[in-house]
Amino acid sequence: MLLNTVIIALSDALPIFILLVINLVYAERYLTTQLAQRFTYTYLWFVSMSALLGIIAGGVYVYFSVDLSELFDNTGLELSAIVLRLLIYSCGIAALSVRPIHGNGALYALVLLNLSWIFAIALNGSNFFIYMVGYWSQVDALQSLVIGAVLGLGVCISFSILFYFLLRHVTQKSTPIILIMLCLHLSGQALPAMNLLVQIDIFNATEIMWDWSQFIEEDSEVGRLFKALIGYEARPSQMEVVCYLLFSLTPVMMLWRKTMDPRPEVLQ
Repeated sequence: MLLNTVIIALSDALPIFILLVINLVYAERYLTTQLAQRFTYTYLWFVSMSALLGIIAGGVYVYFSVDLSELFDNTGLELSAIVLRLLIYSCGIAALSVRPIHGNGALYALVLLNLSWIFAIALNGSNFFIYMVGYWSQVDALQSLVIGAVLGLGVCISFSILFYFLLRHVTQKSTPIILIMLCLHLSGQALPAMNLLVQIDIFNATEIMWDWSQFIEEDSEVGRLFKALIGYEARPSQMEVVCYLLFSLTPVMMLWRKTMDPRPEVLQ
């Protein structure tokens, strides 16, 4: 029980913390000048409110999960998860397309980044909340649940601090790294939506493209880390590979064209 709780906490909470770190580094790099001295207070306020709204949204999502599951021929829960994953991706990519030096552009970008984070908290947090509630009534499992949750969250926080300073240092050396990292992470968060579409028979399953499990097991520590970072799949299907390339390369190409644009209003 203790080990399972730690693993589930890492699987569900780590993507939330990683997205927060990437958003923070991106905001520091591109939005600090526009928000000037207000940046620290503005971002802390946004993060606090986003965390609160995400937790509330996750609680509401869990509360209505039974009713959702009965909608659309008992596929409502899967469809809602698909929508949430696409919203995480869409809000994050939309933030990249905002030109922060125009009017309140920096503020709009900040709102979009935090909306993406809110949806991530609601989706991933609800999975962990359902797991905790399911075993909470078992007295024998209570101590293991609490200790496992604390350990899992502690690992997430520790990794996030290290990842923040690493990403910040790398970004100072090469600015496009943070843009590419955000695109890859958002693509990885959107990719499970394709599996859900297969599960509810909207898409047909496709053949496995390759098997990397002999190098990095998806359930191993490194595999879970890569999955949280960029959506790593040890045995991706053809559809997953195509969708991941579309999800990640389209915004990267869009951002590359903007950085090559000589006009002063384009994001530099």
